[in-house]
Amino acid sequence: MRQFFMLLIAAIFLAQCTQPTVEKPAAATFSDQDKSAILDAIQQESDAFYARNFETWKNKYTDPQVSWTCVEENGLVLEAYNKPDLDKLVGDYMKANPTPDTVTIRRENALFMPDANNVWVNFDEYQTVHGKTKILKGVRLMSKVDGDWKIAAMNSTFVKYE
Repeated sequence: MRQFFMLLIAAIFLAQCTQPTVEKPAAATFSDQDKSAILDAIQQESDAFYARNFETWKNKYTDPQVSWTCVEENGLVLEAYNKPDLDKLVGDYMKANPTPDTVTIRRENALFMPDANNVWVNFDEYQTVHGKTKILKGVRLMSKVDGDWKIAAMNSTFVKYE
């Protein structure tokens, strides 16, 4: 009986020693230059949208997988979950509203959370249009594609007017 317990303890000990070790992937190399490039890419997407430059705008997103959600001040939720649907949604909007808007955008409190392949970015956004400033919470999942930062997921949620 004693030998049985000794073998059982030895087996448990060996099983614990041979458990696979879960390793976190190596931290991505992420620099201030990357932060600046990501904020520039986000700004370029906004600039192209408000200028109604569809071709430039659509090239700021990954293809074909993308997630896009915009929650407007009246509670209206606009969503697209793949590139063709997003291109149609925004393309139709730009065709129906072809006049460019003059918008001043300020982003603050950007928080960058990189992993091995992507960067999650949260920020506060202030959009001033026609003399009114609205505050939004912005989230972007950015992916580097052929050396350029592109938007893989976008969420913009209205908070209030300033």
